[in-house]
Amino acid sequence: MIETSNSVIIHIRGGDLKDLNWVTNLFFYQNAVHKMETILGKDLVYYVFTNDPELSHTYLAKMPKRTYHLISETYNFNSMEEFSLMTYGKHFIYALSTFSQMAGWLAPYKRKQIISYTSSHMVDSN
Repeated sequence: MIETSNSVIIHIRGGDLKDLNWVTNLFFYQNAVHKMETILGKDLVYYVFTNDPELSHTYLAKMPKRTYHLISETYNFNSMEEFSLMTYGKHFIYALSTFSQMAGWLAPYKRKQIISYTSSHMVDSN
């Protein structure tokens, strides 16, 4: 399903980053969804991966009204299985996380769009 749809992988990382006050803010995700739809249109399917389901639910409730498939909570995958699934995505919105960055860069889809949060600003790359 991820590989065959016009998929956007969203990685919301909380957990240990909360203690460091480095959590990617909601505003970034809201803007990233809008920007992704401006670039690619609205025919997108969103798959959310997270290490913090509570934070993800809070964010998703305030995001643009779309269908978000919360993979990390729905299935009982280990980290490597989630990483592997993420690489099947076509486009990526990712947090301050090398885990999601590597999945995005290793994904084979040639025309992928990546919106990345680094430090305190957004970086686009493709």
